[in-house]
Amino acid sequence: MSSLQLLQLTRHAVSYTQLDVYKRQEEKLQPIDFFIRERIIHQIFKAAKSIKDNMA
Repeated sequence: MSSLQLLQLTRHAVSYTQLDVYKRQEEKLQPIDFFIRERIIHQIFKAAKSIKDNMA
């Protein structure tokens, strides 16, 4: 997996996380707390960096 593919994968993961938040708000479900959402995004980037480091 190239760095570009890894970046694209990370962007998709973040997009899906954000889409889930918007969908929950539209359906009047309990929205994901801002800090939890930020933590999820942070974990996604951390995992992507770990994968990239292991590939090097």
